[in-house]
Amino acid sequence: MQPTATEAKNNECGVLAMSIDRSNDELSGLQRQESALKNRRTNRRGEIAQAENRINQLEAMRGAAQGSANIRHPTARIVAPLTSAAVSAAIRVERDKIRRAEIAVGILDSEIKTTRQRINATKNNIDTARRRRRDLGC
Repeated sequence: MQPTATEAKNNECGVLAMSIDRSNDELSGLQRQESALKNRRTNRRGEIAQAENRINQLEAMRGAAQGSANIRHPTARIVAPLTSAAVSAAIRVERDKIRRAEIAVGILDSEIKTTRQRINATKNNIDTARRRRRDLGC
């Protein structure tokens, strides 16, 4: 037996209401995910800034070590090149950290963009369902 027009309308209203509830739950989850991704990206950018600061400090140390090589003291002449090599190695390590963090930031940017698109699509679905409910007079 076919449902009456009123029953069909009430059924569709119920389906739309459940759809809106599910979409709102999904939207909340996506917004939390986007927030977490943005926090991770911010942390990675902080790591980049720290590594850049460390490189600046290391380059200043290398300059000081090279300056001490000009002193006529025999120990300073031996220690300065060793210090300079160690500083260069530390700078390479920091540059590797920066490179890895920049790659991570790029990946996170992509994930944030995808999540933002999903958020917008979910919002559009909710708006469409609300319009349909309004048109039905639910």
